[in-house]
Amino acid sequence: MREAGVELLYSTDELAVMGFGEVVGKIPFFLKAMSNVAKEAKARKPSLFVAIDFPGFNMRMCGRMKKLGVPVAYYISPQVWAWGEGRIEKIRKNVDKMLVIFPFEEEFYRKRGILAEYVGHPLVKKVKAGRSRDEYLDEIGFDKTRPVIGLLPGSRLQEVRRVLPEMLGAAEILSERGAVSQFLLGPGVSLEEKEMKRLLGSLSARVKIDKGRTYDLMSASDLNLVTSGTATLEAALLEKPMIILYKTSALSWLIGRAVVKLPYIGLANIVAGGKVVPELLQDRCRRDIIADTAEELLRNGDGKAAIKKAFSTLRSTLGERDAPSTAAERALSLLRGIRH
Repeated sequence: MREAGVELLYSTDELAVMGFGEVVGKIPFFLKAMSNVAKEAKARKPSLFVAIDFPGFNMRMCGRMKKLGVPVAYYISPQVWAWGEGRIEKIRKNVDKMLVIFPFEEEFYRKRGILAEYVGHPLVKKVKAGRSRDEYLDEIGFDKTRPVIGLLPGSRLQEVRRVLPEMLGAAEILSERGAVSQFLLGPGVSLEEKEMKRLLGSLSARVKIDKGRTYDLMSASDLNLVTSGTATLEAALLEKPMIILYKTSALSWLIGRAVVKLPYIGLANIVAGGKVVPELLQDRCRRDIIADTAEELLRNGDGKAAIKKAFSTLRSTLGERDAPSTAAERALSLLRGIRH
């Protein structure tokens, strides 16, 4: 956005935080940021407010913008269908149009009297491998005839510190068993070099870090271990088997389980509408359970075929729209007074 000429009052690096307990410490900062953005809006009188994701912050900003008489478009909906349906009334009151990225969200909002349109998912056009499995593995020096497991621990430091040691522990177990000896550690890893060397230094398993080519890495892997988040949908769009992992603080987990209404937490399973791939969460996000599940999945040819079929259907359901362009067009239509 900065490169496109946008003046950034705050950077997402300053705002990003995960977990209920972890958010508490940043509340004063969030309140100050909201106050400052509202002051700027009052002074500059914007013609349109486009909220993008980040509901904890943006839902409050939508209310402030409506009080100023600014039209509001919201791109990438708050996941009120999973938790927080109490926000529906605020959305009805403060958002002129929801621009949603999953087909089921359009019907969800329209049934509740909120103008909504499915604009496509931004990842559909983006997610594709740049080279074949053989080309990629040749380049990094891996044996093409042997299985490869991708490790994608996420980018948030809190997640990485909890999940990556279990991933690496599972890699060690699988290597010792002779089941898998080649592992790729994906991008987004935010640990300091010293901490990373400590984690990798004691391993006998062959783990290679490749931070620059997420989709090549995922596509070349026979199985991916993925921290719950957007990466699970990326792996699904590549039609790759995966195990979804997640571990957070005890407080965040307890609160999350109390408010989340869905049986699954992985986007790949949610969008597919069922448990297509295993989810190992919190106490079950453990190296021995991960290793056992991975070994079983790698041996199960029928299971892998069923996963590929389910994810092929998922991709078809999302369609081929250019989501960012469509979202921009629909947001601008609010300026022209067009309501679809």
